[in-house]
This record gives sequence, structure tokens and C-alpha cells, in this order.
Amino acid sequence: HIVLDPTKSMEVDGKWDFARQLAVGLGQIALKSGDTVSISTWSTERDYFLRKKGAAQRAAVTKFISSIENPDITTGFVDSVLRHIPKAITVLFVLTDGLEEADKWEHLFKRLRGICGDVRVVTIHSQQENHPSYEGDIRFVDIESGDGVEVTMVSRSRQQYLVQKEKHEAQLQALAGKYGIHMLRAEIQLGVMELMLKKMRSVGWLE
Repeated sequence: HIVLDPTKSMEVDGKWDFARQLAVGLGQIALKSGDTVSISTWSTERDYFLRKKGAAQRAAVTKFISSIENPDITTGFVDSVLRHIPKAITVLFVLTDGLEEADKWEHLFKRLRGICGDVRVVTIHSQQENHPSYEGDIRFVDIESGDGVEVTMVSRSRQQYLVQKEKHEAQLQALAGKYGIHMLRAEIQLGVMELMLKKMRSVGWLE
């Protein structure tokens, strides 16, 4: 099963397009191998769900993923994702930017281990998030909550941001290890094929 994070932060810097391309790639491989593939996400207007099996269904899966609207959820991913994951699945892929608080992820990881024995989380990161290029006095607005904050972007504030970002990602990695969740970091600028053919193969996710 593949579940896509539909929160509005995924719309930034090409993360959503990357997640959909990755979902297509994973779905194609699984279908070609004869596995049953299901895919889910949701929007403010509707839930998306598809289940197919067999190589003949590859076009249908690609069409379905391509039809999913841009993310518009502002209420959080980890609080809602469990109701979009079907029962009796053997492998679960979670495609997300992982930006929500670590304690929320810990609660989710606890629950996921009871649903599926093989959980694989891909956290998607953009170049702008990794190396912000903003300069001067800027007002940042949370794309999901609408809350804003005034910041003067100098080298010190940029370094503080990077320290907090690294701390958050380290927390997620530690929690994943604690609960037996597999986690992989995906860089948009490297591309989906690089991720699948090299990184996923190197950790044994794909043969």
C-alpha cells in the first residue's frame, strides 16, 4: 500500500510532483511482480483510493495517481492517515515531508507497527528547504495554519534553522529505529530514478 501526504506543505518546491512520480514508480514495480497494489490519499473534498493487481493494470494506476488533485489539507497528516490505510497489507510506503512534530510521529509509529510488519517511510526534501536562499527582513507564513512570523535572515538565523531541521530529522530517525520503522531520505534534486535505482536498492527496498 502507498499513502501520500496531502498536506499543503507538500505543494511547496515540487514535493507533491515528486511524491506522485515515486508512487507511480513503486506501483509499476509491484504490479509487474504480480502483487496487489493499493494507493490512498485525501483532499478537503474527497478520499482517493485504488486497488489493482497485475501488470495489465499499470496504466490504470498511473492514470489514477496523475488525477489526484494538488494537496490542500491543513489539519495535519499524522492525525488522519490511519483511517486511509487498509487492513491486511504486507508492505506500507508512506510518502511525506515529515514536517509535523516528533511526538505526533511517535504516536503514529506505535500504531503503524500494529497494522503492518514492514513500514517504509520516505521523507521528501527540497533544495530550498535544505539550503534556504532568503535574505533580509522576511515574513514567513505557515502554508497550513496561516500563522506568520517576522524574521531577519542573516547567516546566524539560517544556521539556527538548519540546526533545528537537523534535530527534527534526527528525532524522526531515532523514533523510526525505536519502533522498527524503515526510513529513507529523498532529495528532490536527485530525482526519482536515482532514489529508486540506487538508494532503495542499496537498503534492500527494491531488488
